[in-house]
Amino acid sequence: MSSTSHALEIKNLYYSKGYFSIKDLNLYVDSNEVLGVYASPGMGKTTLAMLIGNALEPEYGEILYFGQSMRDDEILIKEKISIIYDTPNFNLNLKIETLAKAIKKLDKNFDFENFLLDAKREKLDFKTRLKNYSKSDLKVLSLLIALNRNTQILVLDDLKIGIEKDKINQINNLIKEAILKKKLAILFLTSDKDAIKQLADRIFELNSKMS
Repeated sequence: MSSTSHALEIKNLYYSKGYFSIKDLNLYVDSNEVLGVYASPGMGKTTLAMLIGNALEPEYGEILYFGQSMRDDEILIKEKISIIYDTPNFNLNLKIETLAKAIKKLDKNFDFENFLLDAKREKLDFKTRLKNYSKSDLKVLSLLIALNRNTQILVLDDLKIGIEKDKINQINNLIKEAILKKKLAILFLTSDKDAIKQLADRIFELNSKMS
């Protein structure tokens, strides 16, 4: 692996489903950088996040993580990636501490104790089940989980859409704090032009097509 490899690099990526396609996509993001990827609603942000997370496979092209493809070492690479989708991918019937224990069993690198401290600091409710959380608090929770893993590549899929202004400020502060503490490569996918300007070091416009 080259020492000059980008944290995340997408080369000549092509994916299509039905009338929708992403064609010849090339982008990269380096450690300690926030790349804002703008696309209007329905034009491929979640699809791109799923391609990066290996939930979908491109028809051709490459996705490289620190110079490696997913097939080189899928387990190690997935330990370094956290993707926050619009809909949480954890059990909402649990309470927060039970969820944290379940994550720790699956991910040896998850910092259980620090996560609980972060959750208390961010005033998340330990007594209620997660299904009773607001959408905003679920986004904060998802971000805290990601930041307490061995995350080196963080993908945020429309993280701030549909949440309150004070929670947007809370999320911004968490991300800025994480950037200072860790050398994260952050890919911020959004359809909100104002949100992208608040955090992004560079902005890339995703050109997908409906035909």
